[in-house]
Amino acid sequence: MVGLLGYGLYVGQTVNAELSFQIPRGWMFGVLGLTWLFNIGLISVYWFRIRAEVSNES
Repeated sequence: MVGLLGYGLYVGQTVNAELSFQIPRGWMFGVLGLTWLFNIGLISVYWFRIRAEVSNES
């Protein structure tokens, strides 16, 4: 999915020439941004949880 969106941003065209719809550039940037934010948030939650467990053990 991310590769497909990235390719669409790179070439600035439709996702596939055979498809009859276009994905707007702003929408693709939004999806990539939300995906990035979600991943960073998830990693941060796990990192803080592990850090809290380690500090409680010592």
